Amino acid sequence: MFRIAFIVAALGFSGWVPATTFDGLELDEIMRAVRSLDDARHGIVAFLGPASITSVVPGPSDLPIRHRMLTSWGRTSGEATLAVAAGGIFSVGIKLVLPIIAAIGLIVSDAPLGDTMQTVVTIV
Repeated sequence: MFRIAFIVAALGFSGWVPATTFDGLELDEIMRAVRSLDDARHGIVAFLGPASITSVVPGPSDLPIRHRMLTSWGRTSGEATLAVAAGGIFSVGIKLVLPIIAAIGLIVSDAPLGDTMQTVVTIV
């Protein structure tokens, strides 16, 4: 319960600071500026935005943000859903497959491993 309250407070504080610091902060102007970015800057925003969300709220909390970004850039809801799902599958696949490939490499190369490490590599 404390963690949920902390996350809500942190997100609220993160929104409150710019809103009170900058007198002329206009959300419509910000959205128009983001929509006018070229593809390279879309990529930067698409990486940094969700990364900042997941650093505060663990888990797949960035998926709605990714979907909203893609639809705000003119993609259909179906295209955005497919892109978000494919990216998630790729991300999970990489996190599961790469350690297995590394473990196979260690076992095949007959690398000198301690008993504990040998057990971890064999389990992976």
